[in-house]
Amino acid sequence: MAEKYNECVLVLSQDGGMSDFLLYTLGLRDQMELDDMIKAFASEEEIKTPSSLGTYTYKDILNKKFKLVNQADYYEYDSQYKVWKDKSDNAEYMKKLVADGEDIKIVGIVQPAEGSKATALNMGNRLSIFAYDACRRRSKNSEIVKQQKPVRISMYLPERNSVKIPEIMVWI
Repeated sequence: MAEKYNECVLVLSQDGGMSDFLLYTLGLRDQMELDDMIKAFASEEEIKTPSSLGTYTYKDILNKKFKLVNQADYYEYDSQYKVWKDKSDNAEYMKKLVADGEDIKIVGIVQPAEGSKATALNMGNRLSIFAYDACRRRSKNSEIVKQQKPVRISMYLPERNSVKIPEIMVWI
């Protein structure tokens, strides 16, 4: 099981499968194949899907690495206009951000027990609680988050203006 902040497990479906998108994400399928399907879809052309998605072993998946990028890092401060600019549409910026991202490794594969009606985990990659905590701390300590000011909002139920919902904090 994932025990370190840079580890995750892969959660399979009940029948032991995973989505085709996850196969592309993990590099188990050719990314260009997916790009071609997306382009065909966007152009409203016929989409040619592979006849088989293949068969994969634990060895193909275990120790696969991918990058963890903090969403707060998508933004860069513009000192001239005193605003944070979203750089997610800048290919070069994003390439560097991903290259500098934290390596995350798949250390386990889990699957719901046969006959399970409800499961605690959804199919896909699941980071360890340590990774979530590291992400939360990294975000909390980023300049863009530090500069956000909390705003207190009081809410009232629509039918009864006399019933006040406890105050909540919203960051804008």
